[in-house]
Amino acid sequence: MNDLILIQLPKLKLGSTGECVRTAQILLQANKFDCGAIDSEFGEKMEAAVRDFQEVNGHDQATGVIDQETWNDLLK
Repeated sequence: MNDLILIQLPKLKLGSTGECVRTAQILLQANKFDCGAIDSEFGEKMEAAVRDFQEVNGHDQATGVIDQETWNDLLK
């Protein structure tokens, strides 16, 4: 039996730091969006990459903030 496990990932934005930022950077790079160095710091280049990713993936608004919808698309 497969049980669905749902987890809430943190909202990330300009100025965020840590392992979740690093994971998002790796996922953006894997999806061919240049977010700069994999350095665990959410900077302006990463914000622009997130906006581009959101636009390409049909989000209603390209905010540059990684919310649950953006995480879901990054993890596909």
